[in-house]
Amino acid sequence: MPIQSYHIRNIFSAVRRMVPILTACAVISLPIACGHSSDSHDHNDEQEIHATHDHDHDHDHKPAHDHDPADHDHHHDHDHTADHKHSDASDEGHSGEIILTPAQAKAAGVVVSEIKPGPFHQVIPTSGRVLSASGAESTAVATQAGIVRLARPWTQGMAVGAGAHLFTITNSHLPEGNVSSRAAIEYHKAKADFERTEKLYADQLVTRQEYETARADFERARLTYEATGSGAKGGTGVSAPKGGFVLACLVKDGDYVDVGTPLMTLTANRRLQLQADLPGRLYGQTGNIISARFRPAGADRTYSLADLNGRIVSHATQIAPGSTFVPVIFEFDNAPGIVAGSYAEVYLLGAPQEGVISVPRTALSEEQGIYCVYVQLDAEGYERRVVTTGRSDGENVEILSGLHPGEKVVTRGATHVRLASASKAIPGHTHEH
Repeated sequence: MPIQSYHIRNIFSAVRRMVPILTACAVISLPIACGHSSDSHDHNDEQEIHATHDHDHDHDHKPAHDHDPADHDHHHDHDHTADHKHSDASDEGHSGEIILTPAQAKAAGVVVSEIKPGPFHQVIPTSGRVLSASGAESTAVATQAGIVRLARPWTQGMAVGAGAHLFTITNSHLPEGNVSSRAAIEYHKAKADFERTEKLYADQLVTRQEYETARADFERARLTYEATGSGAKGGTGVSAPKGGFVLACLVKDGDYVDVGTPLMTLTANRRLQLQADLPGRLYGQTGNIISARFRPAGADRTYSLADLNGRIVSHATQIAPGSTFVPVIFEFDNAPGIVAGSYAEVYLLGAPQEGVISVPRTALSEEQGIYCVYVQLDAEGYERRVVTTGRSDGENVEILSGLHPGEKVVTRGATHVRLASASKAIPGHTHEH
């Protein structure tokens, strides 16, 4: 009896194993049976059914990691993708690197300089003003009342020669009439009266008082006549009292002016002065100041007095009442872009300190209060580097940390390198390290 029970259990176990297989065959055979009639069921259909049955049977008995050829092809593609991702991951190891080819850098005007420690002056940053040198300015004024006509459009900085024609003043359209014409009439009348009185006085037919009165009337008429342009119909001309440059044109074409109204300010402008306001608490350092750099308001560059034949002229010995500054005066040659009367940022320079790492101001980029530079790694690779800045002399900035001698830094065109960092992927890039 136990032996029979053992055989029965084996039979039931075999049946249970066959049930999934039979079920799968039935499911697979069903679409085929529905798609073909029993009459059209040929040998090829049977092969297709058996092939499908074998596939399912094998699938049930394969380990989880085995796959058919189709699956094998799928995993081949998957491995290729994995390799590609691995390559991308390798590139991400240099995610901080910015790629800019030499051609792109040249087109963008990128300039790279090697870091070399050198001298750097002690700096006192302050403010100041550009002034005209004493006796360098002159003013052209109106010699009569009337309407101003500009000889040409005058702009600040234009050169004019001594005696150059600047304005014409006409009064032909004024309610009182043409002053020049009236002056001419009065002149000719006074001249005729004087000449007649002079002859009568010679014949002792008029008194000396009458003679002197006629002569005085003639002289006044003559002065008025000459002052109004000698009766010229075009009006009275105004000329430059001395040669120089236009500092300011004070009137517009068509303005009405009275006699003595300032029309234009001129300056010889060969030498200018820089007045720097040294804080009173630093008065003890005036003896250490040897030169200065300054940037006028609105200017796009910083000027060095050393390049403009500049020299220190004087400094006050005390603080003026109501002020907290000690004026330090420099004198220098004028240069394009410098306008007398303009305010300026001033950097007073003291004794130089050797072995200081510095970069031009144009090399620095400021991002949310953090300063950085772009270091060239190789021909087409750049790296953003955060630095700690120190003093500035208007042209260069001291670097306290973040850079080392021998490294190459972008000194011009840093903005273009920064924009290039927005794209980490460069099509066709094969850069290697």
